[in-house]
Amino acid sequence: MDQAPNNIPEKTAWLRRLEQESWQSELIISGIAIFGSLQLPDLIDVLADWSIGFFSTQIYRFIYAFFIYLYIGAAILTLSFVMHFILRAMWVGLVGLNSVFPEGINTQSPSYPAVFLERIKQEFPSNNEHNIHRLDDFCSSIFSVCTLTVMVFLAIGMDVIVMLIINQLFSYILSPSAVEMVMACIIGFLLVATVFQSSLKLKWVQRHPVFGQWHYPVQRFFSRLLMHIFYRPVTRLSYTFVTNVKWSSYVVGITIFFIVIMVFGGLLLARSPAIYLSSAGLIADKYARSDRYYPDNYENQRQAGQGRIHSALIPTEIIKDPFLKVFVPILGNESSRTDSICGVWSSDDSLSEEENTDRRRQFTLDCYQRYHRFYINDSLYQIAVRVYRHPNQDELGVQGFLPIGHLPPGEHILKVEKISPGNTPKPARTMYVPFVKGY
Repeated sequence: MDQAPNNIPEKTAWLRRLEQESWQSELIISGIAIFGSLQLPDLIDVLADWSIGFFSTQIYRFIYAFFIYLYIGAAILTLSFVMHFILRAMWVGLVGLNSVFPEGINTQSPSYPAVFLERIKQEFPSNNEHNIHRLDDFCSSIFSVCTLTVMVFLAIGMDVIVMLIINQLFSYILSPSAVEMVMACIIGFLLVATVFQSSLKLKWVQRHPVFGQWHYPVQRFFSRLLMHIFYRPVTRLSYTFVTNVKWSSYVVGITIFFIVIMVFGGLLLARSPAIYLSSAGLIADKYARSDRYYPDNYENQRQAGQGRIHSALIPTEIIKDPFLKVFVPILGNESSRTDSICGVWSSDDSLSEEENTDRRRQFTLDCYQRYHRFYINDSLYQIAVRVYRHPNQDELGVQGFLPIGHLPPGEHILKVEKISPGNTPKPARTMYVPFVKGY
């Protein structure tokens, strides 16, 4: 069989034809992908909003790291497909123009002086086929770059999840300080491995007979460790680019690409609920202020699709009724706290299933009653609460009604506390909701 230069087998006719016509499918895929990628940040916001209440605050930093990579991945997809669509549309326009005017600039045109046209023809003598071909190659490469980058970030995101699982497993057998030390050692090892792996690319290291011999096995080991299921496609794509592009051009291009991506991804992250996962106390501190009106605290100001309820909720900021309806969500990560306060429910084998169900429900209600304290202007109110599923996103919580008919017109402050286990005087969480008593 005939061989192309460098012993590369000649491409079959169907593959050459597919390469020449791939721009059509690229435009279709880009259009669909742009629409889909623009929906990704909202979907990630929903997942982040749910994670705030579901995961323990002790592992927020791992969840936050995971969402960093998700938002960066979404930024990569969005910008890459938008850029590809624009450039490919430009390419179609250049191809069409070249088809209509194959000779390029017409020096016989009466629109400009002959001397002017001759000089501009000297500067642009061709009909732009070379630039059209280069733009075509660049557009075709964008898909591969996008795929490579997304796979890398997905692999890193999976690494974060593995770290989270390791952290949880060690937390059952070691003290918190020992867990922190183990995790710090693992992270330190990965950072050292990354630096060492990067240092192998230095010219003097590659020329060294010993280091040069160990370059491939070391690179392969750490790449498999960090990329796992993405090792083969990531390695193939990355080294295809590295070995076919000048190293300086590759580094400059990747650096610019990542700067743009990090800026755009950072903007997505800053406006998302995931920012509250960066610190365990952020979400609680936000609603522990009596000097602000937060729209999240008032049902009439919350909009459809705004997100889950994370704090005490009342109907409106102006209350004219004799009772104040209050809903307080119970987040999924509060179960360990309520178990410490109330104990764990156990059924009684001597009772029927129906009786055990009734007793369990009463046990839960009594626990939630003990768990919450309601104040208006620092005056404690003893009210009955009932378990309630809010229709916003089916959030579990308690709902009660505080008598406020005796309050004078004007501004007042509702305070809701969730008590801490044991004899700790400081509440586990405090929420303030200012409101105005109307006439």
